Amino acid sequence: MAFFNYTVEDSSPLIAYSPANAWIDASNDTLLPSYSGASYHFTTTKAASASLRFNGTGVWVFGAKRPNYGDYSITVDGTDVSTSNAGSSQNLVKQVLGTKQNMTYGTHTVIFTATSGTSRIDIDSIEVETQFPGDKITTTMIDDSDPRIQYMPSDTDWNTNSRDIFMANTLHFSQTKGASLSLPFSGESVAIYGTTSPDHADIQIEIDGRVFDTLPGGSGGRTDSLHTQVLLFYQDNLDSGQHSLNMTGVQQSTNPFIDLDAVFTYTSNHSNGTTPGGSAPSTSGAQSVPTGAIVGAAVGGTLGLILLLVLLHVLYRRRQRRLEDKESPPPLTPVLPLQQPRMSQMQAKNDAGGLSLPRPFLTHSRGSSGASSANSSTLLLRGDVPILNAAPKPPSHVRSTSSGLSPARPTQRPPTLELPG
Repeated sequence: MAFFNYTVEDSSPLIAYSPANAWIDASNDTLLPSYSGASYHFTTTKAASASLRFNGTGVWVFGAKRPNYGDYSITVDGTDVSTSNAGSSQNLVKQVLGTKQNMTYGTHTVIFTATSGTSRIDIDSIEVETQFPGDKITTTMIDDSDPRIQYMPSDTDWNTNSRDIFMANTLHFSQTKGASLSLPFSGESVAIYGTTSPDHADIQIEIDGRVFDTLPGGSGGRTDSLHTQVLLFYQDNLDSGQHSLNMTGVQQSTNPFIDLDAVFTYTSNHSNGTTPGGSAPSTSGAQSVPTGAIVGAAVGGTLGLILLLVLLHVLYRRRQRRLEDKESPPPLTPVLPLQQPRMSQMQAKNDAGGLSLPRPFLTHSRGSSGASSANSSTLLLRGDVPILNAAPKPPSHVRSTSSGLSPARPTQRPPTLELPG
């Protein structure tokens, strides 16, 4: 499995604040730039809560620990995760106030609740861990200026804001009633980023014609200022393949704006085509290979490999025998005078320490005498033939006589024909 974390800022419409007027969007705080996204929500109302419903395997709640901060509790699926006090002698931001990990993948709900009567607590962000099949996740960013995005009713109803506070420095926005956009995409998860502000309309999200949610864009006191690069919507557990995304503004006269900064899609490299909580997509229209054909191909491939190895072995042995035939010594046949080396040269070599031996023959000495004679212990041996100490000494190619060296002849052959001088 591949695990993936995403952050839900305190200004995201995915977080539900209850009661809504009990939470305040912080401003005029010198520590504000130190918080995630340079924002946080706080409350001094007992039992005020912030909750998030998500699909995943883990969750972390971040906030601050500061002087005069009070008590809080965190539950996941109704079970207590943390009951503590956020007070501290120092100003500490981006602190983990509570976490629950190693959960079974599925739908969970985390609730952060103030349990003090008058002391302040704040929430900075919530981080969610989710999972994908496979071992790698591919993230694709589709910027608001991508030509695949269709802005409706027409392009002229949408404007572009170019500032470095937006992703890729651009943002599309509209205040036309009924303004919407559509985008075809492929992936198993999709995330929509934009801005939240008091003048923003609610947004309705559809995927493949199904309405997933209607989310507050910032009106109704949820936000008191503009927040950029905010996660507006996240949906996972989609079937791998092509999808259609639609976002429509549910506009009112006092808060007409909707906008889009970027869309992110996430795809895993799993091979079985399943989604984290679902089953493999239907393949009824695809052609499958029969099991018998697969087994036959495997057996045929194995037999072919064996035959190839046998053929290579036969060719190798044939080549070895051919080399051996070329390297084997000539038979002991009579030597004609024109082929015979001069006796004086042979005698000189013999007296100098024995006849020189052509390769691949080796010399092997048995005994301490270094003299060369007919009874010398020097044998002509093939390099690949083992030496047997008990074997009788074969007849020498050259033997000593009283009149010098002469070729050894087989005893059963007729006498040599003498040529006229």
